[in-house]
Amino acid sequence: MGKYKLARGQYKKIVEYLSSESDGSESAQHLLLAGHLNLAICYLRLGRHRQARDSCECGLQLEPNNVKALYRRGLVRTLLFVVAVCMWCLVDL
Repeated sequence: MGKYKLARGQYKKIVEYLSSESDGSESAQHLLLAGHLNLAICYLRLGRHRQARDSCECGLQLEPNNVKALYRRGLVRTLLFVVAVCMWCLVDL
């Protein structure tokens, strides 16, 4: 877990920097997309599913048909659905 926390911090800094300082070039957009997607996988590994979903959504705003972003968003949605169903089942107890 420690490596993912460290990586999360680094990717957050990268995304924040590129979001504010980006010149809008294609290479900057690719780096920003990679930052969002790497941040998403860190959040997934840390069990922070909503944040992972948000990172995937940001990546998809940059490139709507990005396969990696679509896959990770689908994975996150599945995990969030399973958690919601489990909580719903516990309410009936």
